[in-house]
Amino acid sequence: MELLHLKYFIRVAERNNISKAAAEFHVVSSAVSNHIKALEQELGVSLFYRNGNCITLNENGKILYRHAKTLLRLIDDSKKEISDNSEKLDYELIIATATLPKLIPHIIQDFKKCYPDIKLRIVQFQKYINIDDTDCDLLLYSSDARTLAPHSRTIYEERIGLAVSEQNPLARQIGVTAKQMAEEKFIRRSYLSDFRRLTDKYLNALGIQPETALISDYPPFINELVASNMGVALLPQLTWLYAREKNIRFLRIQDVEMFRYINIQWRTAGYLSRAAEIFIRHITDYFQNLELPE
Repeated sequence: MELLHLKYFIRVAERNNISKAAAEFHVVSSAVSNHIKALEQELGVSLFYRNGNCITLNENGKILYRHAKTLLRLIDDSKKEISDNSEKLDYELIIATATLPKLIPHIIQDFKKCYPDIKLRIVQFQKYINIDDTDCDLLLYSSDARTLAPHSRTIYEERIGLAVSEQNPLARQIGVTAKQMAEEKFIRRSYLSDFRRLTDKYLNALGIQPETALISDYPPFINELVASNMGVALLPQLTWLYAREKNIRFLRIQDVEMFRYINIQWRTAGYLSRAAEIFIRHITDYFQNLELPE
């Protein structure tokens, strides 16, 4: 059984489409199809249900997928451990992020200055994922409480406030009450967003059922909508600060302290590389020494 067979098989299984998998490997679709057929012939079973261009794993395919992912991950871990043993850090570290899109470039730039040999690949997700189901080494994610889970660490506590346009009468205040918030139209994240889930929890506790003006998951667009007085929005403090939007005021919510927590997580099984350990230490120090812009 060739490793290339398994690599193609995994991507087809995850994309449910041979053409999309082939595009990722920069090969023609027939090449991927031939590898899949060779794998099925070797095993003597079909691995997919086929319906036109869409193919999905059958029960045999699901078994192979589980073991193939483990095998390829073990091979990757062995390469990293050998590099660490040889005191080399010239391999790729894959970091998944489900939060902090504004700060990621700053963090990466700062890290690369200190460790230029470590290659970084960033994979962004809309919501929390199980890192053990991915090829990623580390995951940055947010939560509504400090993490107590093993293989994870809370690295920052971030305030959530209400962002309003300078044209909004609330902008003359330094804080806002739940009653005042209930009278506003909100620009909200979609239900796909973990931040929406977190803020809805706070709003429900305050008895607020906000009227929705618009829905967007793109932070710069949300800031523009707020600045244009199209509605108010709950924003994490760092998102507001690093947007440097002069036409937005960030109000503290008086009735409840709203926070989210930024966490870093690594796989529960497998090898934690030296590069991953360095990144965990680096990002922890980064947030501890973070100076918020005026």
